[in-house]
Amino acid sequence: MKASSLLIVLVLTGFVGGPALAEETGQALYEAHCLTCHQADGRGVPRMQPPIKGSEIVIGNADTLVAYTFLGSGEDPGNWANAMPGFQQLSDADLAALLTYVRESFGTGGVVTEQSVAEIRQQFFGSD
Repeated sequence: MKASSLLIVLVLTGFVGGPALAEETGQALYEAHCLTCHQADGRGVPRMQPPIKGSEIVIGNADTLVAYTFLGSGEDPGNWANAMPGFQQLSDADLAALLTYVRESFGTGGVVTEQSVAEIRQQFFGSD
């Protein structure tokens, strides 16, 4: 087997990549869904979107962060001009990767598990 074919097999079976691929996925999801408002440094846009770097929601309980991300800020964005939409359209795996990236990049760290995302989704939205 060629080395490139072996590498593909190892990546697909999870022997290579693991956390590094999850981080890349989280970063790509952040760039696709969050970067415009919260910026690359997590500091937001003054009077428009709040900073997430060091915010209580990001550094606090991971389940609260998951719930907030599912629901968004609704029609009351507080002291900010723009409300955050909910992101329930993301899969459990994608939301876990995204929020793990956010916590590791802009908070105190800590993994958000796919299982906890699924449990919170069930609480808010029930089963399909």
